Amino acid sequence: GGLSEEIAHAVVQCSEIDGRDRERAAAAIRRLRVLDPAAGSGAFLLGALEVLTDIWVALDGGRGDHARCMRLRRRVLEENLFGVDVNPVAVRLAELRLWLAVVADDPTTDITAIAPLPNLDGIVRQGDTLLDPVGAARACHVGFPNFMSASAAARVRSARCRLFDARGGALTQASQELHSAEHALASRLLDEALSATEQAHADLSTAARDRDLFGRRVHLAPAQKMRLRMLRQNRDELLRARREMELGAVPFFAFDVHTPDVLARGGFSVVIGNPPWVRAERLSPARRRVLQNRFTWWRGTRDRGYAHLPDLAIAFLERALELTAPGGAVGLLLPSKVCSAGYGETARHHLVRETSVVYAHRVPKREAAQFGATTYPVALVLRNRPAGAEHRVYLGFGRARSLPQRSLAGAGPWILLPADDVAAIRELQASGRPLRTLADPSLGVKTGADAVLVGELLEEAGELASVRFGSTPTRIESSVLRPAIRGRDVQSFKARIRSVLLWGYTTEGRPLRQLPPCAARYIHLHEAALRRRADYRHGPPWSLFRLRASIAAHRVIWPDLARRPRAVALDEIDLGPALPLNTCYVAPAPDRESALVIAAVMNSGWAGALVSVLADEARGGYSRVNARVAGQIPIPIDGPDLQNLIDLSLLAHSGHHVSQLDLDESVANALRLRVGTRKTLSRLARDLSGPAADRR
Repeated sequence: GGLSEEIAHAVVQCSEIDGRDRERAAAAIRRLRVLDPAAGSGAFLLGALEVLTDIWVALDGGRGDHARCMRLRRRVLEENLFGVDVNPVAVRLAELRLWLAVVADDPTTDITAIAPLPNLDGIVRQGDTLLDPVGAARACHVGFPNFMSASAAARVRSARCRLFDARGGALTQASQELHSAEHALASRLLDEALSATEQAHADLSTAARDRDLFGRRVHLAPAQKMRLRMLRQNRDELLRARREMELGAVPFFAFDVHTPDVLARGGFSVVIGNPPWVRAERLSPARRRVLQNRFTWWRGTRDRGYAHLPDLAIAFLERALELTAPGGAVGLLLPSKVCSAGYGETARHHLVRETSVVYAHRVPKREAAQFGATTYPVALVLRNRPAGAEHRVYLGFGRARSLPQRSLAGAGPWILLPADDVAAIRELQASGRPLRTLADPSLGVKTGADAVLVGELLEEAGELASVRFGSTPTRIESSVLRPAIRGRDVQSFKARIRSVLLWGYTTEGRPLRQLPPCAARYIHLHEAALRRRADYRHGPPWSLFRLRASIAAHRVIWPDLARRPRAVALDEIDLGPALPLNTCYVAPAPDRESALVIAAVMNSGWAGALVSVLADEARGGYSRVNARVAGQIPIPIDGPDLQNLIDLSLLAHSGHHVSQLDLDESVANALRLRVGTRKTLSRLARDLSGPAADRR
């Protein structure tokens, strides 16, 4: 609740309502249209209601008795607020929350005399903010015409206002009037959109059938093929919606239909809220395809896998700006990965180029723990207009720190730190060779079926071993077992073995032609499940995935999830045969000395500071030390202090005590970091990761 009001204060402030001139401020508030596009239980609508009510009270000289506050809240509800949610239960909860806010100020003690509650059926609506056939048609066409007439928009607004205060028989009449106005507008919009879509589809289909001067078929460019698919899909959706319209209902939610008066004025003054954070893998393939077609920012990177597809919040961010009037404000609570993950790069580029980022407030970890999510939130407040050359972004609602918006341009994550701190990070990055150019990191071995292929070694006697896979002990040949390391097994300069992996491969990483008898019988029992794995394509059923880095020499490994990086060079602790699993990252170093240097740098406080700034955050103070982040860690490759760092790394790997201070000093010397930069980075490491403890 407190955070929703903070964001509401920030976006109203961005709306430039100047309280010094009461009449102008009152007129500005009356024009204000606030939307929560994913209202949920109404926390952000309630926050906006409280903020706007407080402003009205302040404009009236601070005279806010209960009866007046109740009247003001009703006015704000009717004139200023609008919410949408796809979940009907959430809609009812939001309505209840807003009703309670109104009733709370009713001074009446006689329950029979309490003023009737307003009807919120036209204020909080059930629907899909992101996807509707009319909006999809607009996205398909360049110069898509505006079919909305002023009279149709006025009719919908008038009916919505009458419904707000209607009672008894008038309530039924007002509800029917609103439905009739929306149905008529939806019918017209569908007809016009369908006509334009069919014409665009016909034009592109004709182009696909054309031939050149030599009689050869003209092939459409990839972008044209995608557009043709979008047009075909949108035409089918429009036809389906029109058929359902004939039954008397409006079968979809669309802002063009349900808030035409707001769009006729350019859009909402404010879009505010906490849209759903939904990972791509939790969406159906069909939903992902529709989102990729509809939203430019929701197309991920070229890398394969779910990790590179955007969170659903990215689509809401793009949609919020579509719905915001020029110069209006957007205030959304988003996963902090939007500021750092590769999939957010397109969105970040557009935000810097096309909007004014007013606040980028990273919610403190003690507050973020209340969210129960696996990533931390960031509150972004934007103006829907390009920033001036000198525009600065505040790094918190307190306005104590800021940075130039132009410093957020370019590739890579946003470094949301003051200029001096950013300069220290940049110097650190430039002080050595990026790890990815020396030993490109990748995830460890993936089985796709850990319960079948990864087990606990119970006993080893001669050629056979007893291994518990899942809950069942199994006798299996020792020759096909390899030590396996999970991320939680890795510490600074050391690792422990708690698991074994069924390894049906040669030492060069080629699959065995056949397994020994006990292993073969065990695999046969699970063959069907192994062949159903998502990554399995061909080969023996015991096939594993991502083997290249895991069978290389001179491997440095670290956990993918950690409070700060902790790494070990496997060959230095007699774990050369061990196989890191896919909760570890692996960097195959070119030689032994490089592996020792890489491990030392990754265990340093300097790497911890860099990871704290660049990495995606996870719950519990953890960071995702993935290939993108680790690949930017600078590695010294020459200089007089390099040998001292190698010797220190050898000592640490052999079990001798090496203090964190000594390690950090040695790494800083090898990287030739300036004294001032060391001080800044040390402070950053403390502020962002907590105090560092000595390591062994």
